Amino acid sequence: MATHPTPPKRIEIRGAKVHNLKNLDVDIPLHQVVGIAGVSGSGKSSLALGVVYAEGSRRYLEALSTYTRRRMTQAAQAEVESVRYVPAALALALLCTGAALAANGDKSDPLVTLSYLEQTALPSVVSQVETKAAQRQTELAKNLSDQIAAYQQQTGSTGGNSGSAAGYTLITLTSGQTLSLDVGCEVLLRVGTATVRTNDSSAALVDVSAGGTVNNGTSLTKNHLYMSTIAGRTLSPTSGTVKLLIRGGHKIG
Repeated sequence: MATHPTPPKRIEIRGAKVHNLKNLDVDIPLHQVVGIAGVSGSGKSSLALGVVYAEGSRRYLEALSTYTRRRMTQAAQAEVESVRYVPAALALALLCTGAALAANGDKSDPLVTLSYLEQTALPSVVSQVETKAAQRQTELAKNLSDQIAAYQQQTGSTGGNSGSAAGYTLITLTSGQTLSLDVGCEVLLRVGTATVRTNDSSAALVDVSAGGTVNNGTSLTKNHLYMSTIAGRTLSPTSGTVKLLIRGGHKIG
């Protein structure tokens, strides 16, 4: 009775010297799902592509006709002492898997690995999300500010001599006008440029946004919230038209 040879159960690799592989001997089980793990640069891709794929593709191409082989790019022969029992069809499986999993890798590490995900892919995604979130937050803040200004312009007083402490009012100043602020009055410059004036040496206004104070003759910063804590503070336009949001007692002169 004829006997049949026992089919191989593993790919036997001896003396692999591709890239970071230093005379590696390893057996890879056949007919099983096999994962290759290791730190970045440990030789995972060198083993999978530089040895197993290269040898498998070489054997696959050798089975084709001379005419076909001339029209196909052949992988370089693996730098290895011996590779036994590697199925030629394995090259096709590795080629399809590599194409499906490759993502912004390079020729030295084209497969998606844990190190690639942790060091490259994930930080890139997080960075893009943070950038988009910051842009969206800026857009929302600007839209809200514009809506408040438009609402105050429609419903608030634009030329009265006294302001209400209940909400902000949008006022317009032109060259030659001055705005006197009562104690506790809050003001926010929206359009144009303006300078604060005092009749003493004390701090002119509290810059609530910056967490400090500004002195006599200082130009206001747009969209900073200022508060008058001492009487006798006035604002004077230094451009043609100035628009401010104001809450608290004030007088236009």
